[in-house]
Amino acid sequence: MDTIDSIIAREGEPDDLIIVDPTRSNEPQGAVLIYDKGGDTNDGYILFDGTKIAKSSITSITFKNTANAYLLNDYAIVIATDDPQQPFLRIYVGTDASWARTVCEQLNMCLTHTEQ
Repeated sequence: MDTIDSIIAREGEPDDLIIVDPTRSNEPQGAVLIYDKGGDTNDGYILFDGTKIAKSSITSITFKNTANAYLLNDYAIVIATDDPQQPFLRIYVGTDASWARTVCEQLNMCLTHTEQ
């Protein structure tokens, strides 16, 4: 099973690393790695749980409660892309809305700071 350390050894040191699930921070499902360069277009990419998404294909990042009305809250970050092969990436972040908002803001900041 991959760990964040083994992914970094394979992909290289990320420019940013965002913890999305503190209880799983050393697992591929617990963090998003952000690379400002590389990928097919060399515009950078994000890597989460084995899924690479080019930064240039990301159209929006938001969060939503994915639980039904009878269960506890269950928030996910939703990354929309213009890539027909990967139109959405859902990253589950737990039951805390303020944590989901914080992760969403961190992702948005990391993806926009290199475009200025």
